[in-house]
Amino acid sequence: MTAVELEVFTKVSGNKTVTIGQMRDDILQMEQRPTEVFVTALLSLGLLTLIRKSNAYGDGGSKRKLYSNSEIADLFLN
Repeated sequence: MTAVELEVFTKVSGNKTVTIGQMRDDILQMEQRPTEVFVTALLSLGLLTLIRKSNAYGDGGSKRKLYSNSEIADLFLN
């Protein structure tokens, strides 16, 4: 319910992806740790999807984590 009230799914709609920093600063406006807990809860409920992309700078295979709406969140919660 809180994610809907904060319009998380609307702000991440339309195949948009965001980093944890963007989620923290632009969408949730929370501190780092509560943001991580909140996003983890949404991931485990199947409302957000995690996409891992290789870093463009080739720094030994580090992955960048991007978050987007799951299909069900885009369909029913946006």
